[in-house]
Amino acid sequence: MILLPLITGKLKVLVVDDSLIVSNRLRNLLSELEYVQFSGHAENYNDAVLFTDALKPHVILLDVNLAVKSGIDVLKHVKLYYPSIKIVMLTNHSDAYYRKLCSDLGADYFLDKTTEFESLTDLLEKIYENTKW
Repeated sequence: MILLPLITGKLKVLVVDDSLIVSNRLRNLLSELEYVQFSGHAENYNDAVLFTDALKPHVILLDVNLAVKSGIDVLKHVKLYYPSIKIVMLTNHSDAYYRKLCSDLGADYFLDKTTEFESLTDLLEKIYENTKW
């Protein structure tokens, strides 16, 4: 669990993934983007909800598979209480079932970690450019 101080004028991004390897890779990627602030990392549902409540990030990078409760549960919570937060599902569970389920629950974007990871920077830039400050 990582929680960092916030810098205004940057796209605040919260990573929710139970893989330390993936979260470190994302943190390194995000640190290279001048318009993004890596705001924190949560490994489970409880921390994801706590961080979302505290940080009010612009974007959450969310894995489907988490310990105890799933990323689907996080998605439901965030879209219920913070519908303006952009949710990017970033997962290895990229079959049609999960894509449709996440879309139906309000996920804004859905990326496969294996085949679409590199498109994340372009997507974040697009979100940043469309953010109302």
